[in-house]
Amino acid sequence: MDTEFPGTVYSLNNLTNDFYYKTMEKNVNSLKLIQLGITLTNKNGEYPKNIPYHTWQFNFKYDEKKDLYSEDSLNLLKSTGIDFENLKKNGIEHKKFAEIMIESGLVLNPKRIWVSFHGSYDFAYLLKLLINVNLPSSESEYIRLLYCYFPNYYDIKILIKDNDTYFHGGLNKLIYELDIKRKGIKHQAGSDSIATIEAYHKLIENGSINTKKLKKWKNVLYGIGIGRDNENTIRYMNNANNVINNSYTNNNANLINRNEFNASVIKNMIYIQNQKIQMSKCMYNNYMKCYYPMLFINNSYGIMKNNMMMNQIKMSQGMA
Repeated sequence: MDTEFPGTVYSLNNLTNDFYYKTMEKNVNSLKLIQLGITLTNKNGEYPKNIPYHTWQFNFKYDEKKDLYSEDSLNLLKSTGIDFENLKKNGIEHKKFAEIMIESGLVLNPKRIWVSFHGSYDFAYLLKLLINVNLPSSESEYIRLLYCYFPNYYDIKILIKDNDTYFHGGLNKLIYELDIKRKGIKHQAGSDSIATIEAYHKLIENGSINTKKLKKWKNVLYGIGIGRDNENTIRYMNNANNVINNSYTNNNANLINRNEFNASVIKNMIYIQNQKIQMSKCMYNNYMKCYYPMLFINNSYGIMKNNMMMNQIKMSQGMA
């Protein structure tokens, strides 16, 4: 998974342990997600064989005349070919996409594993989109929410940090050193999501990621919680594990400890636990009026019709 967003506009002078989270919270709550890239593979790194695509790039509504941004970051995204005029006119509504994403089976699902590279901001933007409220002010509460929606996630930046020959650099340098040929345009979310998952599987294959240590670094993001070696956050994460695991073992959403989650999370948990209730055709018609350029087909903008994307993602997971 990878995202593109309009940079950072706030920098906090805070010497507390969670200053990185506080800075991220302020920026993510003030800015909007521009792109989300998702690439699907199985545990062996194989792409789905029963659908024509393995990567989706979603482009969200964004108006540079109204929305905040870092000028340098926006210019970088423009240089990669992102059409901001098209985003303004045809971009996906964030709230509408969240409804579809909740229904997809990709989130709130302990059978799915998410992989990112230096993914703290990626997950923060995606979580904010899903809960449809600002990120919490507390880092520990944020980690609880993150675990709720993404029960299994890895950050390659953390995984390779644990290696004796620790890699220094960004995603582009990593795939260059791993001799991975980029597919698509760098700094676009779809292409970067492919690069991320291919790097992850290549690092496992060449032994740079010790599979015996995967459990140790599961659900740790670089710079957040124990990603900055804070023992207190380990305790918070353990508490979060206990709460969320209890919610998954009970089909009755009323058994969730309502003191642990805000109202939006409770609402979404109830929604996802009733998976047998499918969205009506009317709802699909309303929520699927969005566009995405499909990698390897073309880079144009079209209308996503009916429940095509949902069916493809479900098929790839053996859900349809």
